Amino acid sequence: MLRRDVDGYVRALTNYRYDGDDRGPALRVYIAQFLDYVSDAVSAAETFRLAAIDIHQRWRQSVSGFRSDSSIHRAVDLVGEYPVISARFLADNLEVSAVSAQKLVKQLDSVGIVRAAAGKYRKSALYQADDILDLLEHGTESPGQ
Repeated sequence: MLRRDVDGYVRALTNYRYDGDDRGPALRVYIAQFLDYVSDAVSAAETFRLAAIDIHQRWRQSVSGFRSDSSIHRAVDLVGEYPVISARFLADNLEVSAVSAQKLVKQLDSVGIVRAAAGKYRKSALYQADDILDLLEHGTESPGQ
């Protein structure tokens, strides 16, 4: 992966750029290495996509006991797109009352989809979907990699 082999990438590019008149072999090495990075990136993107689908399916399963016409099902989709929300955000985007939005937040929290976000200096409470935030922060790698 390019981000783990920046020195190798720079070395291959430098060899190509400064290998005199016969740069053909260096160009082939550079292109082969670059294509390996592209292949790795495509593979990582697919793994990321599958991990996101898995999260969404787990969430769908966790709300399967709610009525099929409940706003919680639309809320699950919205949280997947916006992993940090407020009750007002839910009310505005799902076109439900403030009371219904507060109830949705509690339901999402009770099934483990969101939790109260920490911090201060806010006018309204925020809630975050750690599954999505962790995926965005670390991809499909563990945090230590």
